[in-house]
Amino acid sequence: MREEFQKTLVFKVIVSNDKQYSLWLLDREVPPGWYDAEPMQGSAVECLAYIKEVYFRERQLDAEPVSSYVSQAQAPE
Repeated sequence: MREEFQKTLVFKVIVSNDKQYSLWLLDREVPPGWYDAEPMQGSAVECLAYIKEVYFRERQLDAEPVSSYVSQAQAPE
């Protein structure tokens, strides 16, 4: 019975102004400081997979190569 109930719940992915991701029930109003992440909605499993994909893609784009740290540390003044 519980699995059937969980399958009927529909979530959406919301994002905070600080780039934190969360699942939110589709029929609930988004809290202040949060917004819908694209039109992503579905089961909890689908939404979590979306968050994982997007979050790690963003982190890869934000990452600075280690070589840049090393070259800055070794640069003569």
